[in-house]
Amino acid sequence: MTAITTEHLRKVYKLAAPKRRGPGASLGPPGAAAPPPASANGARELVALEGLDLEVPTGEFFGLLGPNGAGKTTTIGILTTRVLASAGRASVAGADVINDPVGVRRRIGVVPQRANPDRGLNVLENLVFHSAYFGLARNEATRRALQLLEQFGMQDKANEKVDALSGGQQQRLMIARALIHEPDVIFLDEPTVGLDPQARLSLWEVLRDLHRQGRTIVMTTHYMEEAEQLCDRLAIIDRGRLLALDTTTALKAKAPGGTLIELDLDGPADEAAPRARAIQHVSKADAAGNLLRVHSDVGGRVISHAGARQMLDAGVGHIPEDRQRRGLVLEFSIAENIALHDYNKPPESRYGWLFPRRLVERARRLIKEFDVRGGGPNTRAAALSGGNQQKLVAAREVARDPKVLVAAQPTRGLDVGAIEYLHRRLVEERDEGRAILLLSLELDEVLSLSDRILVMYEGEIVAEHAAGANEEEIGIEMLGAGRKEAVA
Repeated sequence: MTAITTEHLRKVYKLAAPKRRGPGASLGPPGAAAPPPASANGARELVALEGLDLEVPTGEFFGLLGPNGAGKTTTIGILTTRVLASAGRASVAGADVINDPVGVRRRIGVVPQRANPDRGLNVLENLVFHSAYFGLARNEATRRALQLLEQFGMQDKANEKVDALSGGQQQRLMIARALIHEPDVIFLDEPTVGLDPQARLSLWEVLRDLHRQGRTIVMTTHYMEEAEQLCDRLAIIDRGRLLALDTTTALKAKAPGGTLIELDLDGPADEAAPRARAIQHVSKADAAGNLLRVHSDVGGRVISHAGARQMLDAGVGHIPEDRQRRGLVLEFSIAENIALHDYNKPPESRYGWLFPRRLVERARRLIKEFDVRGGGPNTRAAALSGGNQQKLVAAREVARDPKVLVAAQPTRGLDVGAIEYLHRRLVEERDEGRAILLLSLELDEVLSLSDRILVMYEGEIVAEHAAGANEEEIGIEMLGAGRKEAVA
């Protein structure tokens, strides 16, 4: 029996026309790259999905993997009725997504990318209140809520306010909320992003248990290890198209391994492919139009109580943990967000005059360099996917060449290629003599990048390690075990 079907699914977003800064003014610099293609009536468009065909059997744990802007969240949005498809058909648990959206919503549970509980209510009240959307009587809703909290080991948190919960506990609450009406299909959008290793493993066990109960689960993720641990099958999509669909074991066997480099050339890449194959350590090179894919087997100042402007002028950069509330002005364009720190300095401005074309020119360069997908310099930051918003923040901060860079969860929500690129840039910044303060819950990230590691628990430094420390030992210390004094 089939739980989910999509046929020729397509989604096209209409992009807002560029703002004009004056009579006859243009935001784009002379000779700039072409904007996204326009439709017959002149409107600019962004194709998020292009003819996606999927079939998910009942009881399968199905994964969606792809880079930022690949179309994963758009796919989930259509299947959960939050996004209207431009063309094609889709059905979930026997209900048509377009013709019967209410029927679909009654059959599904959704765990969003960012936890969004009602923070004015306690844990139990959140579950009971949500169940009212599905017509559950209060007594029945309370019974189910208490049962779910016990199942997830949170029965002692029933009367706690949401803000008192850890990140892992909040994510469990979101899963409990998605299950309160006993849905046929569960959708999870990157459920473990930002969780510490112990919370991630704990959440994996919750998901495995749900799978053992026979539930159909669809999950988007950036982590191949997570997909391998949890998913029966995995679909890899990029630029709205299905690239591969198979078990994780079969997909890994087909992969060439090493590093993949993609070059978008000015002309056909057919002549370049043979030359690339002749290069040492290149294992494979393919041409597809103008795209060349090459596979390789190798792959000091003290500031106290300073304001934000003083910190910036002193050369401090900051990639905040919350990109939407602390890193971006969502209503501003990409170009305007990149210019937030130095809009008042040459060459972007002079004598109080701002030069929009120069802002756009710099934005185009950074969009290409950091592979920010989903629009151009004039696209609102709110229109980008979460991973591309993170790329935008990282591009702005790293491109400033700060003397000190404070990076809090810098790769949160990024795909594997973007993570590798940002890691390389951080190492380059370090090698050029800049100080990097990395705050991360990703142990692999900390161990691969850091020259020195401090472990914190409940606001205190409990351990200090040199590079090459033991992952298991650090993981235990993150839980507060083995407290000891460490010199910062």
